Amino acid sequence: MKNNKNYTPEMKAQAILEVLEDKKMIKEIVNEYEIIYSTLRSWKNEVVNRMSELVGRKLEADI
Repeated sequence: MKNNKNYTPEMKAQAILEVLEDKKMIKEIVNEYEIIYSTLRSWKNEVVNRMSELVGRKLEADI
């Protein structure tokens, strides 16, 4: 099943934040935002990977 919806950056950020805060079950977030599970997982993984890069850059800049 392919999801061709366009989501705003703000909506993506809110959905990802809810996943990371772990206050709701993934199933609830997927249903609330009408997102395919694999899409939400992909967004979350990308954010987590980029956070590591950003923290690494910040730490290097502070040295």
